[in-house]
Amino acid sequence: MGKSTVIITRIKPDGFYIVADFLIDLWCLGVKNVFSHPNISEQKLREIVDGNEAENMVPTSSDHAHSLVYGALDYAQRLGFAPHKDYDVAQYVLEPFENIEYDDTIEFGKDGKPLYFTGPYDTPEKERRIIETLRKSVGEGNFNYVIKPQLNL
Repeated sequence: MGKSTVIITRIKPDGFYIVADFLIDLWCLGVKNVFSHPNISEQKLREIVDGNEAENMVPTSSDHAHSLVYGALDYAQRLGFAPHKDYDVAQYVLEPFENIEYDDTIEFGKDGKPLYFTGPYDTPEKERRIIETLRKSVGEGNFNYVIKPQLNL
């Protein structure tokens, strides 16, 4: 699927960690969600990582992790989407872009086009806004989308 969780950490002089947990949508929306943890122990960090291992997480290089975040951010912004509101704080865990070896082999979009795949909490209004943003940014026919059926119970 076009989503990835990227966890980036920094150790502080006091031995505690600053952690940012980014939910990345590589196909369309970019930095979809962020959880920042400004002061956690090594044990709590292990719990966060262990909790995400069920999602088949694998270790990667720092440059690759940063490339996923920065690339998704850039791709989504070019489509007209802002990152999650908590990115403003979490971005300080990231190395500055100019300090990384950017991995330009990462593909954003699906089959050369943005693909919006509706989320479990997306309302019909949010779905309409996203599709309209895509129409304005890349034009009708230049993106794909999958909308969950609305259940009338």
